[in-house]
Amino acid sequence: MKKFLFVFLISCFSLTIISCAKKSSTSSSSTTDNTTTVTENTTTVYDGTYNSVCPSNEKRKYTRVFSGTNMKLITKDYNEDGCSTREGEHVSYTTFTLGDNVTVTKNSDNSSVSAQKITITKTKHTYMFMKDDDTNSANSASSCGFSDWEINVAKDVSSVLNQSGCATGDAIGTVDKTVILMIWSNLWMGDLSGSKDSDNFTATIKDTEMDKE
Repeated sequence: MKKFLFVFLISCFSLTIISCAKKSSTSSSSTTDNTTTVTENTTTVYDGTYNSVCPSNEKRKYTRVFSGTNMKLITKDYNEDGCSTREGEHVSYTTFTLGDNVTVTKNSDNSSVSAQKITITKTKHTYMFMKDDDTNSANSASSCGFSDWEINVAKDVSSVLNQSGCATGDAIGTVDKTVILMIWSNLWMGDLSGSKDSDNFTATIKDTEMDKE
């Protein structure tokens, strides 16, 4: 059994079911120094899919999808460095609420930039095996309490997260107060390792290394 299922650790915000419904928006946006921030409380300005590349020394890629007030973070596990052979996939589902614009610090150069507050709540977590041998091992071990895993079929592990033999991650209902910003096609979000303001929102922002399709 691959250890990624047992000890998987991911923040779904640092790092969501997607709704088919979208709220229409007449809100305008402002652009300064190639950055885009929202001037009104719209929920559609970030809509779209954002992908990361695979670092040469890692076995994981990320995709973040915004749709209306829903967001999901897809973590794609691979069998080797360079991300060639898929072996599993975590999906963390959340809802979010956008807030006011706020001045934060970019961790790359300590410059100040206007970003938008975003409050994110985790609602669901699924996992899917993509290799036969891993699926068989999971069934033999009753991973996450299931003995009927199927290849390429996701299971909802929300209720068994952080239990022995299952994935470790943010619990359902976890609320994160962070910030968000688009610079060109790059998605920037709060740096969870940085400081926070008086309302507990992240005060530092970093490049997620995810680009919009």
